[in-house]
Amino acid sequence: MKAFSFFAFVLFVASTGHVTAKDTLMFATAPTEQSHEVNTVYQPILDLIAKASGKNVVMESAVNYVEYTNRMREGAYDLVFDGPHLVSWRMERLGHVPLVRLPGKIQIVVAVRDEDGSPQSLEELAAGRRVCTFPSPNMLAMAFLSYYPNPVRQPDLVPVKGLPALVSCLREGRGEAAVLRQEPWDTLDKTGLRALPVPVHGYPERTLSISSEVEPEIRARITEALVAEEGTQAAARLLRAFKHERFVTADPAEYEGMSDLLAPLWGFD
Repeated sequence: MKAFSFFAFVLFVASTGHVTAKDTLMFATAPTEQSHEVNTVYQPILDLIAKASGKNVVMESAVNYVEYTNRMREGAYDLVFDGPHLVSWRMERLGHVPLVRLPGKIQIVVAVRDEDGSPQSLEELAAGRRVCTFPSPNMLAMAFLSYYPNPVRQPDLVPVKGLPALVSCLREGRGEAAVLRQEPWDTLDKTGLRALPVPVHGYPERTLSISSEVEPEIRARITEALVAEEGTQAAARLLRAFKHERFVTADPAEYEGMSDLLAPLWGFD
């Protein structure tokens, strides 16, 4: 009887594929926006992915970075759109494959108040000076900390959410510096502010990665759809928010070694 049951199970798997192939893909993105904004921005993209893949695509929003990174490390997400250091970590530990990303590179700016007594260099921010950043493991925060490999001499991060709060944090004196991207800095009202010299590093833009458990031909169909005109239309709100015109195909080689930025955080080593 047991032998018969096992034989029937094997035939069921071979004929349906329900055990070996996923019918539903779980999508997540870094929790940097309100839940209603996430649904508005990402649902058209998920609808396109569902159409291209022939699978259900379900969004799973995390309340905060703790929940998000815990579930990510557990492999709960099949599709994830976030920073290149997290993509690199998933590639190395979970076998994820980068599909598409926003074009261009992420450049870091460390801004300070333009007044007497403000830090003149990154070195002067070491050893407990307060710096306004997005919460770790945000890539800007982790890239900034990489300038201070000695944990004892790292600055103290003051976590805030959103660019306006980041600038306010600096202007109001809650931090002696703020870490932001080059693009908003270029268009920001810089009255009373200036940028410190920093080493020039170009990091890949936000990227969509997918579990390698998803069949290669389906991964290819998703990529093709997202870089096509229909992908640009589906991602219109997202692209407008990040000031880009389209997705581009991601090159796995770009993410090599970027997981090192997560080394200071518990649970990623």
